[in-house]
Amino acid sequence: MSIENQLKLDLNRTAGKRKYPSELDDRIYRLFDKHWEKKGPSFIKPWRKKYGSIAVLAASLLLFSGVAYASTYLYNLHANNISIEVSAEPNLQFSQAQLNEIQASIHEVRQQLSSGESAFVYINELDRVKLPGAPTGMGLTKVNQPKSYTDIRQWKELVKVNFAGVKTPEELPKGFIFSRGELESPIGMLDAASMAKYYKPLQQQAAAAKQNMAWQKASAQDKEAPNDFISESPRLVYINNSRDQIEISYSVVPSSDKNTDMKIKTSTSSTADHVKVAGVDAYYTVNSNSFLSETGIVKDINWLEQQNGRTLIYHVTSPSINVSKEDLLFVANHMR
Repeated sequence: MSIENQLKLDLNRTAGKRKYPSELDDRIYRLFDKHWEKKGPSFIKPWRKKYGSIAVLAASLLLFSGVAYASTYLYNLHANNISIEVSAEPNLQFSQAQLNEIQASIHEVRQQLSSGESAFVYINELDRVKLPGAPTGMGLTKVNQPKSYTDIRQWKELVKVNFAGVKTPEELPKGFIFSRGELESPIGMLDAASMAKYYKPLQQQAAAAKQNMAWQKASAQDKEAPNDFISESPRLVYINNSRDQIEISYSVVPSSDKNTDMKIKTSTSSTADHVKVAGVDAYYTVNSNSFLSETGIVKDINWLEQQNGRTLIYHVTSPSINVSKEDLLFVANHMR
């Protein structure tokens, strides 16, 4: 399982184009205000005035399994009016027992999903993570069982509506071959409607059953719910004879004349090194405390490129211990 490419929330643009019902905004507004009654003035009010939709703010709560609050700065990427800042959050550091529990829960659910299905999963160990200012824990996640495409030409055809022109590798490290393409990441993004619909009921279900987790398959209505670009993150997977993996995933920030600032959180086990990809600034990060990987390790090269007014967010990633920084840079620098 690869890193979830869960960057990208253009708050300014998305606030104007999402079609959440006003009743949802009002409900979320009341919930946040109720939470902050005993803590002082609500920080939601100025956001509502600026961005217009509380649902958009709530939808940003799970970037990199975190939210935007003060922590240890790792790196910043810029492209035109796009800025991505990544920092380490102490509350996202898990013990090995916690990682095992979280990964086992995700695996158990995914094994019961058919190809193309998704499920909303409440995990008690994830819910123990309480980030500063967040009204709830992080217990809810979305688990996907992506459909695989072994013909890369078919994959390119399926993603061309939103991802036409994305680069793919022309050359790979020795021994690696194309395995499959997928239209979504193994761990999906949560929006405000899903949080409101599933978090509390599944939390209560797990507590009533005295279980560490509870889950429910996503309905057709969930799949038809309004989505923005963050929901889509197609990927390509390459393997060698040792079953090591290199994964490439893509996301798009649509063209906008407004500034887009993204705040990303990761664990304090993460390190970041500045590198170049075809002359473009990029960062190589290693997170040795990630539940998004069965090995607990995620190695990632992240960079931005402009194309026809939009911004493409690239990730070349591996969960494999044997895959080196040089291997990932080789792939990144041979994408055309």
